Amino acid sequence: MAKFKITYNTTNVIPEESGWVWCSETISAPSPRYKFVNLGGASGSVDMSKASSGSLLYDDREIKVTFARFKKGQDGWLDNVVSLDSSVSSAFSSGYTVYIFPKTESNIKYTAKAFTREVSRDGIIQFVTLTFRIAPDGTAVS
Repeated sequence: MAKFKITYNTTNVIPEESGWVWCSETISAPSPRYKFVNLGGASGSVDMSKASSGSLLYDDREIKVTFARFKKGQDGWLDNVVSLDSSVSSAFSSGYTVYIFPKTESNIKYTAKAFTREVSRDGIIQFVTLTFRIAPDGTAVS
């Protein structure tokens, strides 16, 4: 089965290969960018959404993926989170284009623009949720 992957240059960040377990993934729906213009001397408005590019454009989307990991004890419980965060941060500070390969859409790659993370803990289970801002349309991967 496919794994969630972050790729830049020739480097891959695959949280599942460093002990994290994929829990969930959501990808926001495409949101069309509409532009309506009111013209003087005419009733209603004119749809200019396709005027600049010849096709309808879309706003950025969001991928939110959650991973879990077992960690007993209080000592160093954030070490694994910091390691994952450093790996992902390195991708975005590398100067290379960062691609996201979702697990739920393994034949699609998205260009990532930024990310944030949320960390929580429930007993011995650590959770990390990574949220990526991505380009509107994915590219099929063969």
